Amino acid sequence: MNSPVGRKIRTEKVVRALGIPVNKNLPPLHRDEEHEIRTIEAIIDRAIANTIVSAKGSGAPDEVVDELIDRFYKEGLFTPYELEFLENEDPDQDELNAYSWRIECNSALLWAVSLVRDLPFPNDLSDVQTLYDLMLQSEREDLLKQAHLRNHNELMDELDLYYRLHWALVETRLHNQELAVSINPGVVYERRYGLTWLLNLDGEEWEEISMDT
Repeated sequence: MNSPVGRKIRTEKVVRALGIPVNKNLPPLHRDEEHEIRTIEAIIDRAIANTIVSAKGSGAPDEVVDELIDRFYKEGLFTPYELEFLENEDPDQDELNAYSWRIECNSALLWAVSLVRDLPFPNDLSDVQTLYDLMLQSEREDLLKQAHLRNHNELMDELDLYYRLHWALVETRLHNQELAVSINPGVVYERRYGLTWLLNLDGEEWEEISMDT
């Protein structure tokens, strides 16, 4: 049952078994075959960019952020918005908070390229120190050599799960309800964001990812 409809049915059973509401009208996820899955190189570069902007967002000293930029920078590594953030000497707290969450994208991206063994259920934050250490204690070329993209169906299964969990979180928030299990909304959002970009469902670039539910 690796068809989009079969995947949807399978995910709904998992979600329902957890006592989480399911929207049967939420469509199956389809990947446009015109758009190729991101390359290992693109995924590693994106994880590096996420690490650096997240470090700044989390309060790393300017000299540390500058050192990371000098170490990893290549043309096109950062989006224009990220460059603006990195060059801003006094970003507001909302911007800092938003970029600090980007490390959670890496839990999905690094799992997808087999640099992280497991992607645990999102009831808590990831082990962010491990995610930082993995990136900062490695050179880009070493990461590229070690990375191996997981099976397409495994990646789509995971994205489908986060897509439906995201809907449940939004729905319960809108109705001032609580889920039967603890789920961290920020973790779900960032992992879904990263996997959607990686799988390149609709050909959207990093800053253009649609997170509709």
